[in-house]
Amino acid sequence: MKRKVLILMTLLWILPIMVKAGEIKFENPVKISNNVYTIDVKIENMDLNYINGKLILPNGRINSITMDSGWKNKNNTSNNFYFYRDGIVSGTYKVATIEISITESGNYSVDNLKFGVHKCVNENNLYFGETGRIVTKTTYDNTCGLSNDATLKSLTPSTGSLTPSFEKEKETYHLSVKKEVSSVKFNAIPNHKKAKVIKGNTCALNYGFNTCEIIVESERKTTKKYIVYVYRAPGSNEAFPYDTNITNFQVHNGTLEKAFNQNTYEYNIKVNKGAEKIYFTFLTDGGKVSHTSDNCNAYADSCKLTITLQNSLKRVYTFYLINEDTVRPNPLPTPSEPVKDPSKPTTVKPETPSKTDKDNKNNNDKNESSNEKKDTNTSISDTPNKNTPNNKEENKNNTSSTTVEEENSKKEELKTSEKKETITIPLLKKEISKKIVFSLGALLIFLIGFLIGRALNKRKRKNI
Repeated sequence: MKRKVLILMTLLWILPIMVKAGEIKFENPVKISNNVYTIDVKIENMDLNYINGKLILPNGRINSITMDSGWKNKNNTSNNFYFYRDGIVSGTYKVATIEISITESGNYSVDNLKFGVHKCVNENNLYFGETGRIVTKTTYDNTCGLSNDATLKSLTPSTGSLTPSFEKEKETYHLSVKKEVSSVKFNAIPNHKKAKVIKGNTCALNYGFNTCEIIVESERKTTKKYIVYVYRAPGSNEAFPYDTNITNFQVHNGTLEKAFNQNTYEYNIKVNKGAEKIYFTFLTDGGKVSHTSDNCNAYADSCKLTITLQNSLKRVYTFYLINEDTVRPNPLPTPSEPVKDPSKPTTVKPETPSKTDKDNKNNNDKNESSNEKKDTNTSISDTPNKNTPNNKEENKNNTSSTTVEEENSKKEELKTSEKKETITIPLLKKEISKKIVFSLGALLIFLIGFLIGRALNKRKRKNI
């Protein structure tokens, strides 16, 4: 009998209930007396404020349950246990120690196990509040049972129109009115039927800038504030002086290569080493409204930022990200450095002087000799003549005209040599083709004559 019970206890100890966040264990069976044992209920790496289920004992019963510090037992010694606490506990801890009696043929198991964190839950005559603590019914009804929605469905001024158009999550707007308008009324309709506007239905206006606040209170007494900047013109024809400046622009987790200018729309950013995200902060509306952008992947090639200013003016900025950890592809080769195919062997052909090269060399030799003569003539003529003071300038003009003529003659010689080459090649091909045709024709005639002569010799022999 004792042996069977011990085996069952051991099985229970080595089979804890596994959950995603951690473990719930019914472990450490200890024999107190004949057929009486205690089991510990322990939690590992979980956040809880309640655990309940059913301990099935077909041939046994629960004698007592001793709760650990902070935990309470709702159902006493009932097999349907319900353990809870006032607040949420984290980590690894013991919940309770259960004492059971079991017969020799007894076995047991845990069924319908439920656990977790209750917030704003009414269960088993217990009221779990917003933070997971146990609260009264009145507190529960005034918090968890009420709506937290303090947004507006629509917001319409009695004169003019809001800029930008109203959206319930957008909290800042602008409005321009004439000098005759001394106050403005706002038709503010809450999104939830039990929310209400507690401030800002009417806003008195001074000349110039005014700040009007509309505050909405939810059923649960939380609030949300909408701000409308109203400009009352001092003169009848003056319009709202929109402030479209972007100030205090900052990059987080990176550095701009040049200072930010709202009229420059492209920038390079050097991303900080190890950074995964970058974002931007800046001020608009004359420094009254602060903004924080969404995160941008630091390993992307570029990031775009769209800023909507007063009067619905939009500015789009592009930031090219320079990240030391990012491997960039090699740039394309320049035309002066063509790509070589490594699979093809490189062959080096010996240079043979062409006819053009020979001609050019001869021409160069001639030109060098003529240049030597001209240089000597020039050096002689460089000596100034007292009777002709303008000789020096004339000699320069003669020398320049001579060099121009030489260059022109060289170009003409090169052209003629190129023409000769292009002409001689097809002529050579024609001559070769003529010789081949002639030789083939002669060979054909010879064969025909040979065959005819042979046939005649055969006839002569027959006649003889």
